[in-house]
Amino acid sequence: MKLGAVDDGQYFLHDNNKQMELLCCDNEKDIGVWISKDLKWSKQCNTAANKAMSVLGMIKRSFSHFSIESFKILYNTYVRPHLEYCVQTWNPYVKKNALRKSKEEQQN
Repeated sequence: MKLGAVDDGQYFLHDNNKQMELLCCDNEKDIGVWISKDLKWSKQCNTAANKAMSVLGMIKRSFSHFSIESFKILYNTYVRPHLEYCVQTWNPYVKKNALRKSKEEQQN
């Protein structure tokens, strides 16, 4: 079995006289982490930030009054895991992604 490329950028997988074309995609999700074909993590950063903000909005709508201690417990339990999921992999190395993550944390 070998992997080969044709001049026009199409890739094929050859196995036992069978040839299958490999399709190209812009973004791929693997184990819950989004990555683009140019190996940038912007979609992962945006998805994580949007999910965290939606959960934070749900918390704010669900509770009319709560203390700082109870908010910290809710934030650390429900919001922060969305921001930290696989952060070792997609560590926000682009300034705009790092600023977005810090903005999310500052609002809380």
